[in-house]
Amino acid sequence: SVVNVPIELRGQVFGVLTVQDAVDRQWTEDELATMQAVAAQVAQSLEAARLLEESEISLQDTMALYRTSRAVAAAQTPTDILQAITSAVVAPQVDRAALALLDPDSSPDDPVLEMVAAWERDNPGPGRTGMRWRASQVPLINHQSAEPMIFGDLANDQEIDPQSRQMFRRVMGAQAIAIIPMLTGGRILGCLPLESTRGPYP
Repeated sequence: SVVNVPIELRGQVFGVLTVQDAVDRQWTEDELATMQAVAAQVAQSLEAARLLEESEISLQDTMALYRTSRAVAAAQTPTDILQAITSAVVAPQVDRAALALLDPDSSPDDPVLEMVAAWERDNPGPGRTGMRWRASQVPLINHQSAEPMIFGDLANDQEIDPQSRQMFRRVMGAQAIAIIPMLTGGRILGCLPLESTRGPYP
């Protein structure tokens, strides 16, 4: 004899409590009521564990953001700022990062983005610091927005223009890139490009 009691919370079933007996018999109403009460308690316990896990993850994220914000506020140079960011928030799949600022003296028709700090996972040196890209070389510079631009597979992503794809893939060797805008008062100051060189990364 078998009884399956659904484990549900807020109307959603996400499991089952199965009770078996080696003999063929009828289950009493009291037995069924007890099993339903146990299933409800299991649901509440699982929900409490899930909420605790979410709270712990949220707390870790908040603490990482707090530590990064303090390090950025204390930074003396662009390299210090980038170091504070990469030491706290860069994922293992990210191989390179940079701090790129728009040159305020460059032409609005052909703005220039300058790498003022750079980081590479396997190269502790200055890397691409000092490189300057014009929008005529990388048209994506002209299309920066307040939202991140993410290209998880540069070889096949149709959302990026061919010239920018060529620059990132062939010249820089990137396989995937996320471009995070830096904003103040609604104005774009530059961006934080994060690159994967080992393969596509969504």
